[in-house]
Amino acid sequence: MLVVLLIPAAVLAFEQSVNRGSERQSPKASSQAEALFQNALLLSDREEHESARLQLQQAMRLWVGAREPGTAAQAALQMGDRSKQARKYQEALSYYEMALDVKSLPGVVRANALNAIALTYTELYLHDIAERYFNRALDQARIVNDLPAQTLALTGL
Repeated sequence: MLVVLLIPAAVLAFEQSVNRGSERQSPKASSQAEALFQNALLLSDREEHESARLQLQQAMRLWVGAREPGTAAQAALQMGDRSKQARKYQEALSYYEMALDVKSLPGVVRANALNAIALTYTELYLHDIAERYFNRALDQARIVNDLPAQTLALTGL
């Protein structure tokens, strides 16, 4: 409380206007991000992978800027899942890593990304690497008390 009293009124007014401005931009940024993501999905379907990756990265930046890191990571996970289904494992791993790189990532999403990476390495018969990721996923799932993610990691192990 004492700290607030020491901050000049002009600084408080500026911070409040900035906060209100970012709140107004959040829905706009989210809708722009969604449009970019949908375009990334279409580009991916047309095998334009580099363009799809760039569109996804732009969408993720907008979501993170709009304070929606979970949505940003989920989009990368979805792109990774599509690549994995197409048996493009390196591309899938790249998308999963993009999800992990999101700042302020919710623990549940982090556990899901780690499990996705581990499952991909399992399909590539790289069991030592998969085991490391399953263990990391299990640790993260325990921290956030995510029972389905814990079950998946234990099953993988």
